This record gives sequence, C-alpha cells and structure tokens, in this order.
Amino acid sequence: SHLLNVNFPLLEKGPIKGIKLCHQGDSKWEEAFEEREDPWGRKYFWLTGHFKNADLDGDTDLGALEKGYISVVPVSHDLTAYDDLRTMRVSWNK
Repeated sequence: SHLLNVNFPLLEKGPIKGIKLCHQGDSKWEEAFEEREDPWGRKYFWLTGHFKNADLDGDTDLGALEKGYISVVPVSHDLTAYDDLRTMRVSWNK
C-alpha cells in the first residue's frame, strides 16, 4: 500500500502558490546531543542537530516547499532492494 506525504510551506514566507507532485529529496537529520543539567543537578542529554539537504534537484519535496508550494510525495513502506533480490535468487538457484 502507498501513502501520501503532504507538507506545507511556512506561511511567513508568503501565500501558498499551489501544489507540486514531487519525489523525496536526498536529505537527513544529523543528530547531536547536548549534556544538560535539570533543576535538581541531575545530568541528562538533549537531542539536537541540524538538517542536511544533499539534493541538488529542485524537483523534490524540499524544493517545492522552498518555492512556496505544498509538496505531495507518494511513499511506500517496502524497503526491499528488488534488483538485489533478483540477483541473489539467480545465484541461489544455481
């Protein structure tokens, strides 16, 4: 089954220009942790980090949002590497 990932641009940047059907951008969240102390002197760690966009293609969800469009990306939860699966099946059956 498939889902639609829908994201809306920040309204502070102006009115929404429309809707774009896109592919998912090549991006990731790079995590970091800050050591902090609560009011009782106990240490804890706060998850922080920054967002890295490695996609130079403007036809992505991130590109659409930056240009003021709602982005719509059809997504699937199946992470199977089908090309590898076919290759492995051929080797396995020899």
